[in-house]
Amino acid sequence: MEYRQPCKECIKEEKFWTTENIRIKEILKVGENQQEDKIENEDEMIIDIETEEERENKELRNQMKEEKEETERLINIKLNENVNLAQRVMEVGMENEKLNRKIEEYEMVEKVICDKNESIFHCENCKEEGTNYIYYPQSSINMYKTLYLAEQEISKKRVEELKEFNNLFNSYQTLEMEKKDEIIFREQQTIEEILSEFNTVINYERTKNNN
Repeated sequence: MEYRQPCKECIKEEKFWTTENIRIKEILKVGENQQEDKIENEDEMIIDIETEEERENKELRNQMKEEKEETERLINIKLNENVNLAQRVMEVGMENEKLNRKIEEYEMVEKVICDKNESIFHCENCKEEGTNYIYYPQSSINMYKTLYLAEQEISKKRVEELKEFNNLFNSYQTLEMEKKDEIIFREQQTIEEILSEFNTVINYERTKNNN
């Protein structure tokens, strides 16, 4: 409802003021209602905007939280892997140090020197000195290992040969004992036969003399 400026004649009339007051109140009331509706709509829009923004912020916070947790999990995995790797490196280092000490001790105790024409265990790490090779520790180990295995094989064959010889000797001894027993038996038979014959002769002579 729009407000219209009254004419001079109407203003003079007392009735005008009553009507005009009512109209002004209605206009003000309508304007007030429209203003309230506008404010309410704006408040609702602000609430909707804030709600949507809060929702987006919440989703963003959740996403950031998940990403942080995943990052922390991956970091912990990597830390554990690094700890295990560092421990393994330390263990390998200690093993290498022990091995180096053993090699040094071995080198201090004995160096294997072999003629180049006779050497079969030398490697690229062996040192050349004139017509000889100074064996690298691993080459020395390979040589002694081969000699040890060869000696074991020879010892094994010797043991087998000794067993075979012992079996043959036992067999021969058994045969000799059997032969000896047979000879004794035969000799016993011969003696018995001689005695029997002797007894026969004696008995004959006795009989003859008695007659």
